Amino acid sequence: MTATSSYSASTGSPPALSPAAAEWLAGLPAERAPRQMAEAFPHVANQIACMWKTPRLLDRYLDDLLVDRRGNRQGFPFPVAFEIMQLRDYYQSVVFPLKTCFWDGVS
Repeated sequence: MTATSSYSASTGSPPALSPAAAEWLAGLPAERAPRQMAEAFPHVANQIACMWKTPRLLDRYLDDLLVDRRGNRQGFPFPVAFEIMQLRDYYQSVVFPLKTCFWDGVS
């Protein structure tokens, strides 16, 4: 089953990009905005936009997008997977940097 087939079977077409997701996408640096992902998989962009300010939730979601834990996923086309990897790197290094030690946040 592809990422969009469950949507097309129930509604006839994939969902559109939400206004919140379009705003989120427009606010990202151009080199980090996952435009191909948003166009091909708008439901994924909608989810990411909803989770953007919740680091623990979004980190898990981005990992789940990139790692097949079920063993039966087709996966994303390479350009989309690469955009997701770049977005995860940007998120974890700039937006909500991962702390490796308690003292990382102490000035």
